[in-house]
Amino acid sequence: TRFTSLSLAHSRFKHLAGDDAEIDGAIDLSNVAPLDAGHDVLTISLRGVRISGDLNARSAKLARAVESDVHALMLEGAEIGGDLSLDGGFEAFGCVWLRNVKIHGTLACGAATLLNRSDDAKGQALNADGAHFAGAFMRGVKVEGEARFSGARIEGDFDISDGASLRNETGV
Repeated sequence: TRFTSLSLAHSRFKHLAGDDAEIDGAIDLSNVAPLDAGHDVLTISLRGVRISGDLNARSAKLARAVESDVHALMLEGAEIGGDLSLDGGFEAFGCVWLRNVKIHGTLACGAATLLNRSDDAKGQALNADGAHFAGAFMRGVKVEGEARFSGARIEGDFDISDGASLRNETGV
């Protein structure tokens, strides 16, 4: 599937599947949220997607079902020509999976909340293993669960400051 650009800003839905899509411009998922308050599940899978511009999910509210192991945001193997913006109040209950993603711009997670705790401390809130970023800005981020950057390559700044909180009780 190929699109010039895609904007679902301020939309409400349960699941977006766009694996292996090609987007010649940007994707705007800012302020997306679950369909309704009674059904608070919203997951996005863009595995292997190719985006020539930015992927903006600023202020998005994503959540997997409570008893599910589905990722809140799946971008494994994606290539993003610009920035990945998961900031401005972005929230994810479930893993943000950025394994082997290539972002030519920056990963922006300022003031984001990433939650995926588990009793055995194996719940991953963020997996960026093998990822490649021009820079990563995580000022004021709140992470509860494991945050992984094993084998990641960050060419510029990696900024975790301004009251950032990383917590994984009984885990590493």
